[in-house]
Amino acid sequence: MVCYQCEDSDSAHEIRDANGERVDASAQTRAFLVGKHCYGTRNPTGRGGKGFVAYDLNRKRIVFLKDYWYAKHETVHPETDVYKKLKEHNVPNVATLLAGGDVGGPSALQETLTEEFLTSEEKPTKRRHHRFVVNEVGRPLETYQTTAQLFSFVLKALTG
Repeated sequence: MVCYQCEDSDSAHEIRDANGERVDASAQTRAFLVGKHCYGTRNPTGRGGKGFVAYDLNRKRIVFLKDYWYAKHETVHPETDVYKKLKEHNVPNVATLLAGGDVGGPSALQETLTEEFLTSEEKPTKRRHHRFVVNEVGRPLETYQTTAQLFSFVLKALTG
């Protein structure tokens, strides 16, 4: 089970983890049951992105959770920031952000250390662990029967 802070505040009931221990479900906490990832990379370097179909214990519904490591650089923004900015500007047909943020919170951020042990010419960019959850669950590309069918759905998504 994955639990972390978010801005949503419509949860106030008791939740228990797999061991029967109570999980704090205050107004700022969301809890999700997560199984095996439905997509992901096996590459030991880079973003390490994984996507999960998850169950939102607060809302009692299926959602999509993405877990990845983003480059800690002034020109790179976590995806939750991008979703918030798109919503702020009323961009249509964008997934609904439910929760998210850097893993570990402000006091215990998870960041890579590899770059500290390498010489300057081989140093990779420091990365920070990030997770977010959106309301909409997509469909795998291989489930479309034809390219035309896929493009028709993309067109509907772009034009409303």
